Amino acid sequence: PLDVWPELAATMDPQYQSATVVDLLSHQSGLGIDVDTIPSINDVIDGAPGTLTEKRRLWAAELLELSPANAIGEFQYTNAGYIVVGAMLETVTGSPWENLMVEQLFGPLGMISTGFGAPGSPGMLDQPWGHWELDGTLSSIQPGSPNADNPQAVGPAGTVHTTFADYVQYLFAHIEGERGISGIVTAETFQFLHAPVRDIPYGLGWDIDNSQDWTNGSAYFHFGSNGRWMAIAVLIPNLDVGVLMVSNTGSEAGIEGIDALVSVIAQRIQDSQ
Repeated sequence: PLDVWPELAATMDPQYQSATVVDLLSHQSGLGIDVDTIPSINDVIDGAPGTLTEKRRLWAAELLELSPANAIGEFQYTNAGYIVVGAMLETVTGSPWENLMVEQLFGPLGMISTGFGAPGSPGMLDQPWGHWELDGTLSSIQPGSPNADNPQAVGPAGTVHTTFADYVQYLFAHIEGERGISGIVTAETFQFLHAPVRDIPYGLGWDIDNSQDWTNGSAYFHFGSNGRWMAIAVLIPNLDVGVLMVSNTGSEAGIEGIDALVSVIAQRIQDSQ
């Protein structure tokens, strides 16, 4: 971060001054879990004045002022790293993160139905709605309402919506890369994204599982939720398999449903070999 923002040298915690992009994306930089503890939280949420780029820059700067939660090299999953790297990209390129995603990822992969924010149109049921759980009851959240998604400034940590058809293109690119076929980036770059960092079984965005004999090698997966939706993506390159499972609730019921589905799909894959 210091290479991108040398003007923050006086306020950035010393540990983050030596942290790398790999540290940030592998959740080994020391950034804490709670991303909304910055002093200017009310200045970066939706409805506050300023552009998204300005809000992300402020959010990242204040995250980097906070005391580290752990040492560099210790794993702790946090969305803070994604916010910081997203803001760094905006500073380096001079382009909003959303534009970079469209130009560098969605467009080249043909992800024509992918966008930002909660899916669907306000007042319509053209897409399933997300659901909160409150006091054991699931409540739907209409697209376009204030609580339909994370604040837009959190974008790099998860405001993308997509379709199964589009996401398949993303999974397919990773599987091909792991098998030595270049695409939007080189095969070597794909493999770098999947490789463990400091012998921790986590790459850049991917958990790594080498414990299952039936996968014939490494399996890679990522779980994500904004509390209203949940998704789990799984890659098993040596079986030429990619799986995406989603739920329109991030509640315990959604987790239980996804877990049950994982078991069913895993057994079907094994039976098909």
